[in-house]
Amino acid sequence: MKDDNKKNADCQIVCFDVYVIWCKITNHFYVGVTRQKPVYTRIRKHKRDKQFIDREIQRTGWQNWDWWIVEKRAIMKDTA
Repeated sequence: MKDDNKKNADCQIVCFDVYVIWCKITNHFYVGVTRQKPVYTRIRKHKRDKQFIDREIQRTGWQNWDWWIVEKRAIMKDTA
């Protein structure tokens, strides 16, 4: 059950971005969520990491990919 009487000290604001990376050649896309600021920091990591999408970017070349931010969100997280 949700307690609406909690003090602000029990809550924390969490900000995150939802982004899309799209391949112009294959028309495949990846939807990601990150708390890293700026979001471009996370996008750059895709160029050298080892996840499936990262290997695809390395295989086809970064110039064949485009990316954009879909949504920016801030939510209250209960820390108690």
